[in-house]
Amino acid sequence: MVTERIRRITAANETLLSFLPLWEEHRHRPGVANFAFGNPQEMVVDGFASAIASATTPLNKDHYAYKFNEVESQRTVASHLAEWRGQQFDPADIAMTPGAFGAIAIALGALVDLGDEVVYCDPTWFFYKSMILSSGATPVSVPVDSTDYDLDLDQLSEGITEKTRLLIVNTPHNPTGRIYPPSTLEDLAGILTAASDRFGAPIYLLSDEPYSKLVFSEAKFTSPAEYYPYTLISYSYGKILLTPGQRIGWLALSPLMPDTEQVRYAIFMAQIAGGWLYHRALIQY
Repeated sequence: MVTERIRRITAANETLLSFLPLWEEHRHRPGVANFAFGNPQEMVVDGFASAIASATTPLNKDHYAYKFNEVESQRTVASHLAEWRGQQFDPADIAMTPGAFGAIAIALGALVDLGDEVVYCDPTWFFYKSMILSSGATPVSVPVDSTDYDLDLDQLSEGITEKTRLLIVNTPHNPTGRIYPPSTLEDLAGILTAASDRFGAPIYLLSDEPYSKLVFSEAKFTSPAEYYPYTLISYSYGKILLTPGQRIGWLALSPLMPDTEQVRYAIFMAQIAGGWLYHRALIQY
């Protein structure tokens, strides 16, 4: 018998499910570009296949064993973030995940309880609502500003209640392409700080940033992690490497976060209980 949870998830995916037969019919046609799932339209970047091949040779009996967050992988990401973002991330605060998809699932598993509310902005990536429902929480949709696609801070503030546990912000935003400016992020941090104080518990912010290297013209990307301490960042290398099916990503805690030990432990348990949501061995190498 199908559970009520699956019924609700099915209803949330009505648009996607209605599209799938058309996608299946046309996806193998030459010249068809598939933008529905963010799949690449070009071949994988040079060097990726050789990097995978070089990692296949076993160096010890544990080469293909179960992997946690391998320290060298964590250090690599932390070093890259320090150079890219100018913030000193602790390698221990970086979880190696099966893409941003896995990172979001881990964040929900670590931070959200049954009956909690998770706020996100519309229009949105179509799987946020499904994943929130799967976690047992209630999705709360708040529209972006229709004039410039910036966050509608007044409506976001109204959408936050004593049940709100997490806010998901996607920047650069899919599908509008909007990069939220520092002024918006600073005001958002003030709203979340005030609400956390008012309700007596931190409201976490999940900044979903798989497009943060795809910034063009004179645009400048800024992460909410620079302004709000209770921020987690989800990231995927699939977009820039043209390898979304390899599920390469990470979940990082803001260097400003005050209760890192508790959140680290919650993420550790969520990775295990969620179905061993770690990178595959070869990908970590």
